[in-house]
Amino acid sequence: MVAVVFGTILANSQESRHELLDSSSPDLTLSQILDYIEANLLVYQQSVPNIYCTELAHASRKSGGQLVGPDLASPGGNLPSERVRAIEDKASVSSVFRLRRSTEVGQVGVFDESRVVQSVNGKAPASQNLAIPVPAVLYGVFSNGLYIFSREGRSCFAFKLHSAKKQQFIDIEFKDLPQNERSADCPSFAKTSGHVVIERKSMHVIRINKRIPRTELIPGVFGSWEWSEDYAPIALNTETLWMPSRIVSTSVAEDGVSHNWLG
Repeated sequence: MVAVVFGTILANSQESRHELLDSSSPDLTLSQILDYIEANLLVYQQSVPNIYCTELAHASRKSGGQLVGPDLASPGGNLPSERVRAIEDKASVSSVFRLRRSTEVGQVGVFDESRVVQSVNGKAPASQNLAIPVPAVLYGVFSNGLYIFSREGRSCFAFKLHSAKKQQFIDIEFKDLPQNERSADCPSFAKTSGHVVIERKSMHVIRINKRIPRTELIPGVFGSWEWSEDYAPIALNTETLWMPSRIVSTSVAEDGVSHNWLG
């Protein structure tokens, strides 16, 4: 991504963030680590300006290839199954992505994300309503990608620390809390699970992976959905903020159709 910034970065409190704990300590507790990630998230929400940048997405859709019809080995000597012809479509989509801060009072950290398609496979799109041919484009990553580490989000998930002592990276597993333990403000229970990798030195998330075993991919089509978000330090004006740098989404429909999206 090539980012262009407009607007002013808001002031933040780096000092209070680093007073939370010493990230070099080999004995960090899970609660301390989550507190530190939340503090970094708050700095991001308070500091990231309005931006626009070039976004490149590579999409592919595969369908067919599955066996249908009676089985050759079935009782009664039925005819053999037939294999549906496999089809694969690909597209490279270039867009202008915009992130705008809300200007409403009390809406700090609330953003609006939008994208305008510039070209598809190197050619101008037929209309600006053209959709990338996948079941779901990941809107909300810049504003809510790390929601689970917010104060509200932490009440919706169970966390398990896998590594912490004297390692460069920390790995934390998470999953939806049971329905009867979730607050009314939590997202709908969907058996969401995943893990997050944190860089110990900065206590910033560098990757988060999530999975939902069954969800509505597109209207009337259900299947599994997995996606990952990579984060990296990006220089904006005079400050460096950790922001999403790469997103990969894969879904597999129950009817045998799979979709992939890479941005």
